Amino acid sequence: MQRIRALYDPKADPALRRSALLGLYALAPLPNLLLAVMVWLVAHRELQLPGWAGVGLVGIGLSAYVWVRRRVRQLDPKRSGYAVARGLLEAASLGTFLLLAALAVAFGLVGWGLLLLGMGLGGYLLALSRALDAP
Repeated sequence: MQRIRALYDPKADPALRRSALLGLYALAPLPNLLLAVMVWLVAHRELQLPGWAGVGLVGIGLSAYVWVRRRVRQLDPKRSGYAVARGLLEAASLGTFLLLAALAVAFGLVGWGLLLLGMGLGGYLLALSRALDAP
């Protein structure tokens, strides 16, 4: 419970706040990961897409990422729920990339799926490092 309070209190102990942020960033994407696995299992071998469809999936992923970046910039760092809101937005962005990567792999576009997975994880880890470095 102290970790949850530390996320909402900007004046909380930095070590406790850091631990809480790590927990939030570790647990928030798990439902999206499970959903991506389910999508892959259901769609696997049901439909084959042409290779150029991967460009569309990457475009959707980048559009979602840009949308999340705009929402994060609109958040006020001085508000009490800033860390939680930011962490959940980042998890939503990663979830979008996970779902798109699962779809790409299920439809036979393995290269595009790996690219989407790399983009999603890269953005997510960058956001985590920024959150841990923030005061």
